[in-house]
Amino acid sequence: MEKPTVFVRRASGIVRSASPTDAMMFNYNSVNLGYTLFLCMMVLTLPGAILVGSLILTILLIVPFLLVYAFFTAIMPRSGGDYVFVSRTMRRVFSWGPLLGFMGNASVWLAEIIFLAIQSLWVPTIYMSSAFATLGYLTGNTIFISWAHLLTTPRFSLVIALIVIIGIGLTMLPGIKFHLRFQWLLWIVGMLGAIISILVLWSVFLGGGHNAFVNAFNEFALRHMGPDAYNQILVSLEKDFNFTAMPPDPRWTLFATGALFTSFGYAYFSTYYAGEIREANLVKNQIYSMFTPVFLILVVTLLIIIPLQSIAGSVFLGGTQLISLIAAESWPLPVMPSVFFFIGLLIENPILNIIVQISGVAWNLLICAILFPMLTRCIFAWSFDRVFPEKLAAVDTRFHSPYAAVIFITILAGFLATLFTFWREATELAYIAVYGASGIMIVTAFLFVSIAAILFPFVMKDIYQVSPVSKYKVGKFPLMSIVGVASTAVMLMFAYMYFTIPELGIAASPMAQLIVATTIIVATVVYLIAKVVQRFRGIDLSIVYAQIPPE
Repeated sequence: MEKPTVFVRRASGIVRSASPTDAMMFNYNSVNLGYTLFLCMMVLTLPGAILVGSLILTILLIVPFLLVYAFFTAIMPRSGGDYVFVSRTMRRVFSWGPLLGFMGNASVWLAEIIFLAIQSLWVPTIYMSSAFATLGYLTGNTIFISWAHLLTTPRFSLVIALIVIIGIGLTMLPGIKFHLRFQWLLWIVGMLGAIISILVLWSVFLGGGHNAFVNAFNEFALRHMGPDAYNQILVSLEKDFNFTAMPPDPRWTLFATGALFTSFGYAYFSTYYAGEIREANLVKNQIYSMFTPVFLILVVTLLIIIPLQSIAGSVFLGGTQLISLIAAESWPLPVMPSVFFFIGLLIENPILNIIVQISGVAWNLLICAILFPMLTRCIFAWSFDRVFPEKLAAVDTRFHSPYAAVIFITILAGFLATLFTFWREATELAYIAVYGASGIMIVTAFLFVSIAAILFPFVMKDIYQVSPVSKYKVGKFPLMSIVGVASTAVMLMFAYMYFTIPELGIAASPMAQLIVATTIIVATVVYLIAKVVQRFRGIDLSIVYAQIPPE
C-alpha cells in the first residue's frame, strides 16, 4: 500500500484568479457600510459616547491588528488564514501549539456559520420587510405593505433565506472570481444608494436642517401617533426609559470601540482565501486591500452620520434604536427605526427612494456573501491538513473551486436556518452564541494570532528572513513583533470589555460564557480525534504542521 502523503495532495488545486482590488472590495463588504451604520446607531444608545470620536479611535486601535494580518498573509498566503498562521508558528513553540491555531479558527468559524443562518433569515424578516414597509407607507402602495408583512411570516421568510443561501452557494461553485463579480454587483448597488443618501442628507443639513427632519417624521407618523410625534417620542424616552441627553463621557467613547471593532476589524477577511489572490505575497497589496476599505468606510460613514445626527438629533437616533432593541413591541410606527428608514423620510422622488432601500438590502446580502469564502476555505484548509474528512478538500478541476466544502456549508447553513425558524429554543441559543461570539474570537483567534506575530520572527526565523516582511524593522527589532505586541494589548483590552461590560459582550449571559467554554472544549476534542485517527493511518499531524501548505 502506498504511504499517505503529508497533505491530502501535493498541490491545493486552487488557483490565484482574484486581484488585489477584488480583495479590497471584498474587505469593504466585510466591514460593510450597512452594518457599520447600524453599529453607529447602537453607539448612540451608550450614555455620553461621542460617536465621531469612537469611530476615529477604533481606526487607530485596529492599525496594529490589521498589520499583523497583512504581514502574516504576505508571508503565508494560503486558504484558512489565521488557522495556518497560528498552527505553523505555535508548533515551533510547543508540541500542542497547532491546537491553538485550530481552536481559534474554529471559534470564528462556529460563530460565523451560525451568523450566516441568522443573517439569511434577517434578510427577509428585517431588511426586505423594512424596505417594503418604508416604501409602502411613504407612497401609499398597499402591495408593498402586504409584502412587508408576508416577509415576516416563518415559512415565507425561510423560503427567502434558503434562496439566499443556495443562491450564494451557486455563485461559489464556478470559482472565487465568479463569486466576486456577484459581490461587485451588490457593492455597486450599495454604493449608489450611499451616494444618494449623502447628497440628500447634506442638502437637508444645509437647507431646512433639524426642522426639515422633524416635519418629515411628523408627517409620516401623523396617522399613527397624531401631531408632534417627534417630541412625543422624546418625552416617552425620558419618562419610560430614562433616556436623555448626557454630557460627553470619554470612558463610554472608548468602550464604544468594542462594538465598532466588530465591523472595522473585519477588514482582514480576505486572508481566508489568500491562496486565490494574485500577488498576495506583496506586503503593499495586503496593506492596500485591508486599509483602503477601512478609510473609505470611515469617510462614507462620517458623510452620512454627521448630517443625520445633526438634523435628527443624537437622543432621537439613539433612543429609537434603544426602543427597537429592548421594547420593540412599544414602537408606535409600522416601520422599525433604521438609518435607511430615516433617510427614506427625506426623499420625495420614489425612484431614488427605491434605490436607497434596495441598497440597504444589498449591504445585508453582502454580509451573507462574505461569509461563504471564509467558511468554505477554513473547512478546505482543515481537510487539506487532514483534521477534517479529506473529501471536504475536493476541488473541481475545471473551476478550481473547493466544491465539496461549498456544498457542505450550503447544506449546513440551510439546515440551521430551518432549525432557527421552527425551534424557538434553538433560535434563542443561536442569538446568545452570536452575542458571545466576539468574546470567543477575541480570546481564541485574534489574541492567538497577535501573540504568534510576536514570536514568528524568532521561532520561524528560516521563513521570516526570506519573507517580504523581514525588511520592516524599527532599529534591529522586527516591526512584525512590535505590531504583534500592540495588537495583543488591544485584543486584551477588547476582551476585558466583552467579558465585563454587559452592553458589549458576554458578561450578563452565563449561557454565552458556557458557549465560549464549550467551543474551546469541542475544538480540542475534534483536534484530538483527528490526531488519533491519522496516527492509526500512519500520519503524524505534527509533521503536517511543520510545513506550509503547498499552493
